Amino acid sequence: MFEKINIMGRKIREVILKPFLTVLVKAGISANLISTAKIVLMAPFFYLVDKNLFWAGAMLIIALMLDGLDGPLARLAREQSDRGKFFDLLSDHIIYSVEILAVIYLGLVDGLTGAYQIFIIAVIYLLAIIKKNEQLKSDWLISPSPRIIYYKVFFNVIFALYLFWQINFLQPALFYLNIIMTLAGVYYYFIIVLRKWKKSDR
Repeated sequence: MFEKINIMGRKIREVILKPFLTVLVKAGISANLISTAKIVLMAPFFYLVDKNLFWAGAMLIIALMLDGLDGPLARLAREQSDRGKFFDLLSDHIIYSVEILAVIYLGLVDGLTGAYQIFIIAVIYLLAIIKKNEQLKSDWLISPSPRIIYYKVFFNVIFALYLFWQINFLQPALFYLNIIMTLAGVYYYFIIVLRKWKKSDR
């Protein structure tokens, strides 16, 4: 269900953004450049996060907006590749990891909870990719297409409450998110293992 919602949202976003994306293509701006720019923006975000929450939030919003451009831009420019998808996912994970490090630095969550979140979301991404795309042909190591954005959306909404209104539910939110993602990881793992067993029985 979530995957269908994600695909529908992607198609709507591409229709809305097409005029702007066409300008970027004509200007020679590539999807990888956009991905790099959103990573660079996390430096001023982290610098400002204990000095000016509003401007730190503004840097984060710009980075997240850019995150919605690189994929559609690559498709419009016909520059799609599994290597490019991997760089997009890597840049997403870097952004998310910097966000988690920021809330640890601010003392809003404890180090263990934050560190586990960075770890488990990387594991979830890997398992989701293997679960869905293990058997697909790829122009790289594997086709890294699954985007489990709903976990990150949940965190970003909670984080925005703190950045703009100083409402802090981050510690319990990450604690329960860690539990949910761990259960999802176990589920993905067993799906992959069962698939291997079925193949070996043939």
